[in-house]
Amino acid sequence: MDTAAAWLGLDPTRLRAQNLYGDAPRDTTHYGQVVEDNRLPRLTRTLLASSEYARRKLEVARYNERSTWHKRGLALQPVKFGISSTASLLHQAGALVLVLVYTDGTVQVNHGGTEMGQGSHTKMRAIAADTFGIPSSAVRLMTTATDKVPNTSATAASWGSDLSGAAVARACATICERVAAVACTILDTESALQLTFADGHVPPPDGRSMGDSLVPTIDRGQVEGGFVQGMGWLTTEELRFDPSGRLLTHGPSTDKRPSAGDIPLDFRVDLLQSVLRAIDPTDDTMDNKTREVS
Repeated sequence: MDTAAAWLGLDPTRLRAQNLYGDAPRDTTHYGQVVEDNRLPRLTRTLLASSEYARRKLEVARYNERSTWHKRGLALQPVKFGISSTASLLHQAGALVLVLVYTDGTVQVNHGGTEMGQGSHTKMRAIAADTFGIPSSAVRLMTTATDKVPNTSATAASWGSDLSGAAVARACATICERVAAVACTILDTESALQLTFADGHVPPPDGRSMGDSLVPTIDRGQVEGGFVQGMGWLTTEELRFDPSGRLLTHGPSTDKRPSAGDIPLDFRVDLLQSVLRAIDPTDDTMDNKTREVS
């Protein structure tokens, strides 16, 4: 893409944006999978706005014109990452949710995911609390155990929150359906679909809307950590082998890993929101360094 953009005299980001997955027939991968719920164009527009890409690109070009020996660069790189296993039988999860066991109204949640510092328990607590409309402090997360949730899949391949989260959500939703039947009688409401669970009780019929990050602080940390890891892989780390093929740079003592001092001072992380600033990534204002930013 970079080579083609240089030959065409285009901004590489514009060329990449023009070649993102789109509507049929441009919605199928080279291995035959149809890309559904494609958010790459939307994410690209959002990032171009939040990163002030056009303005900063112009500043980089002006700096490079004035500087002979030192040059700067700016790029946007879309990434597609699959979340799954090649064995469909592993795409399973379970959860055990207990309600009405404790007189203080707390909820006990058991799930099959392994908490290893990535925030799995926190996300499961958030899912249960949101479904029941109670504070997260009222949800008790139990230690993962096979006597509570057997036959669990490995917490790997970035599917932990998706699989275990869906299991917890379904278990909580099932309980909510049973509670709703009682609430309908008490509130004299014919349809359970009109009920919502919020603030620790079931208020009169009202509406709400789902789909945000489960725990934005955790997800933001995951993005930051992943970026710094990738930055080290591309800029400071180097695989070195001896003549026999043995890896020499096998750990922090033999390789240069990024540290806290290497993290960018201006580090912006945005999560996908429902309200977007509309910026077209194929707009000609991204072409060439002579374009001005309106």
